[in-house]
This record gives sequence, structure tokens and C-alpha cells, in this order.
Amino acid sequence: MRTVLGRSLLVTFFSLLIFVGTPALTFGAGFARVLASNFSWEKDYSGTRQTSMGNADMAGAQGPSALLLNVAPLPSGTGLELEYGRTQFVNDVDIEVLGFATQWKGLRVGYSRLELVMDPFLVRTAYEPDGTGEYVDISEVIDVLGISYDLGRLIESDGRLNWTVGGAVRRYQNSIDGNSASQNTKDLGTSLAWRSYYSRGWVRFKGGVSSMNRSGDSFVVDERESMLPQAVRYGLTAESALTAQKTDRELLRLVVAYGKTEHDNAYPAFQDHFGVEVVALKILALRGGRNSRFDGPHSWGAGLTLDRPFMGPAVLHLDYGRYNNGYVWTEMWSLRGELNF
Repeated sequence: MRTVLGRSLLVTFFSLLIFVGTPALTFGAGFARVLASNFSWEKDYSGTRQTSMGNADMAGAQGPSALLLNVAPLPSGTGLELEYGRTQFVNDVDIEVLGFATQWKGLRVGYSRLELVMDPFLVRTAYEPDGTGEYVDISEVIDVLGISYDLGRLIESDGRLNWTVGGAVRRYQNSIDGNSASQNTKDLGTSLAWRSYYSRGWVRFKGGVSSMNRSGDSFVVDERESMLPQAVRYGLTAESALTAQKTDRELLRLVVAYGKTEHDNAYPAFQDHFGVEVVALKILALRGGRNSRFDGPHSWGAGLTLDRPFMGPAVLHLDYGRYNNGYVWTEMWSLRGELNF
């Protein structure tokens, strides 16, 4: 059966996930094998907060998963961040993200891992449609290691200006039934933000550009080439906060974001992203977003931030949301912790 398996894959893995919709692989005699997908699922989930906002707040993406959207996110302080998140993709197949980031004096180093998580798939053939009894292990992983620096602190010392520049190495790894391949690609990005204060709060404008795999790198599995995703993302965000007159405590914050993505191998090639977030007392956040790739609303979510005196320098973020992956509405969640120096 391994010989049949090695020579007769009928369709790609993702066609099976979407159109067959069951945890099984189907094979037919006389067809060439196609082992490597194009990692098209990568653009479905970029962290729970980002995805809840339709992936529109590119410059203000938060946590280690920010690297998935923008390799030069704006700085968020000095300390260490850890994150774990998960969302359902289709039919018992999940997308998992984990990572860490550390920041010190404008320098940020981060790592994020995005993985397709699934059980072994049952092999089916034209002669044995109920299954052969054999299973195939499939693995797809994306690792992103990035570094960025805030040049704004060198230009303007009071923190009103942030200008980060950064780059990342993105490693794709694919394995189907022992046939594996890997390839590194490179990303570049920059983000700019300016904050203005007034008597009852502040206003901040942010923008960013991130370019992914512009060299067009690909990899080869079993003598067959698979193209890797290429994209240019850019976006603008405006946010305003209302603070208490006597204590200067933040009472309410509104974030409105717009982004645009140009994919070279996705349909449609251009996608518009819209997102909004309302944060009360820096504790409770409500979010919504839309991606023009889908009809109607695309995503929504909520977040809870725990930052109490008894926790010392630690801050905990709990995020939950739902998004439309083009077929069904699925759930997503993440847990992110900060330790401020």
C-alpha cells in the first residue's frame, strides 16, 4: 500500500479538507502525487486580537503573534511577553500559534510559531473507499524569528513619536508521509506612530507597511515545486483615549483601523480590512472586523486584561473571538502574559 500511496495522490491536501470535509485522504491510480500545499491557511489566523479586528490594525498588532502580520510592530514597553492561541480551521483541524517577545530600550526580538494541528488521516482509494486501514501523518509549520528597533526614540525623546524598522526570517516546513521540505524566506517592515495630548486624553495615528517573501522563494517536495505565499500589507489606524480629569486614568479608548493586502497567489489579489476596538478602563475590550475576501461580517471578539496591584509587574490578557474562514464561523482564543521590567 505504501507504493500506491507514494504514486497516486489524487488531489492536494487542502482540496480534500475543503471539498471532502472528512478526516481521510483519497487516492486514485494513475495520478501524479502533489505533496506540498501553498500554506494558504497562513492568512486565516494572525492571533486572536488581530483576527477579531479583521487583521486591519497592522501597525498596532500586539503580542508575539504580531510578527505574523507585521515584522516591525510598534513598541509596547520593556519586558517579556509569552502567548499561546488556537483556532479551529475545518473539521477537527486547528491552527495553533505560540511565541515569545522581549523588548528593551526600543529593541524588540520576537519569535512566533504557526502550526496546522491534526490527527493522522485515513487513506482511502478508488478500490477501498471505506479506508485501507493505513494512516498518513501530515505536518505544516511556519516559524518566524524577527528583530526590530524603534528609531523614534532617537529623534523625539518624550515618547510622542515611534518609528520601528524590522526584518524577519520565516521558515516553512511541510511533511506528508515522511516526504518533507523546508524553505526560509525573508520579510521587511516599518511602522510609524505619532501621539498628541489634550486636556482630557490623547489621540494617536499609526501606519505601517510589511513585505513578505518578495524574492518569490518556493520549495520542492518529491521533485514538485510549491509556491510560498507572497504579500504586501499596509494600513492606517487612529485611536483616541478619554482620561479622568483628576487621576489621569484611562476611561475609554476607541481604535479604528483600515488595512490593505496584496497577495500574488490568492483570490482576490487585493483585500480590504476594516477593524474597530473599544476598550473600557483598560480592562474590557470589544472588537469587530471585516475582510473583503468574505461576504458580510468577518469577525468579532472580546478581551479581558488583568493588571492588579497584587500581580506586581505581571499582566495577563485573555482573548476570545469568532471568525468566518470562508466556510463556517469558528472559535478562537488566546492567552498572553507580560512581565514588565
